[in-house]
Amino acid sequence: GIQAIRHTLQPTIGLSYAPDLSDTTLGFYGTYTSPVTGQAITYSRFGSVGGLASRQTQMLVTGSFLNRVAIKTMQDDSVSKPIELFTLTLSTSYNMAADSLRLAPVFFNLRTPMLDALEFNMTGAFSAYDQVLSADPATGRPAWRDVNTSIIEAGKGLARLTSLNLQMGSRFSSDGVSPTQTGRSAQDTASTRDDLRSRFERRVNTLEQESDIFGDRSPGWSPLAMPWEVSGQIIYSLSRPNPELTSQSLQAVIRGSVSLTPTTRVGVSGTVDLLSGQLINPIIDVTKQIHCWYLTLNWVPVGFNRGFFLRFGASAAQLRDLVIPKQSTPLFR
Repeated sequence: GIQAIRHTLQPTIGLSYAPDLSDTTLGFYGTYTSPVTGQAITYSRFGSVGGLASRQTQMLVTGSFLNRVAIKTMQDDSVSKPIELFTLTLSTSYNMAADSLRLAPVFFNLRTPMLDALEFNMTGAFSAYDQVLSADPATGRPAWRDVNTSIIEAGKGLARLTSLNLQMGSRFSSDGVSPTQTGRSAQDTASTRDDLRSRFERRVNTLEQESDIFGDRSPGWSPLAMPWEVSGQIIYSLSRPNPELTSQSLQAVIRGSVSLTPTTRVGVSGTVDLLSGQLINPIIDVTKQIHCWYLTLNWVPVGFNRGFFLRFGASAAQLRDLVIPKQSTPLFR
């Protein structure tokens, strides 16, 4: 049974300051008069990319709160096992220098490592402010904007959900069942395994095995070894920036690979839109290691990006630029 329950709270508090750089003499922003409404509109000279300068003074108090809940169960009379139930992270910021809309959206992340063979992750964002429909000062068209009235004051609940993302997945292989891999890729692992020090240690510590020419010490057959791996994910996304606009998607991501020989690997991947039944961007990969060279084929059979990409080059990291490519994709036709 359950022996103990532990809740860990790890807060992180920060403070940041950004001056008001909206003055047109500083070169970050400019103004123009809208031909539709006749109002003066301030715009960024660098667009919306980068966030080089703030249009208002910001004195942000940032906060992140990590909540971890775990239990300890008794396996037998003397052995106990800790199990982490879930981890919930909440983060937001508060602008003390603003005259309105001081509280930023509240972001949350929930994951459950309790299930050994299933990956579960949920992220999303809430807004504490209500929205009203008003005329856009640049175009004159009606547009939704946040107002300095909380959802609670408007009588619409506690908060307004603006985005939600849910992921569930698992991985099956010839070694067993495990959660979907989210760490380093197999290529990164291979590059670490084939670094200079690892190759030197294998060469120094290698032991020569006496060849069994006449088959006296072998069973006369070799078991068929073809390592394989299949992983799948269900991804649900919801976006609701305003009460009139709601978009959602439900997709299944499938990946698989099999090693036909120690030097030949075939992999497939694709995404299925479960709402429309459409197959999105299927890809077939074939990789062949030829001593110190490699040959890869990337083929997209259907869709806008259909075509192939063939590469033949050196496997050594120092000679990665030594490659012969051949491709037939929409970008190079």
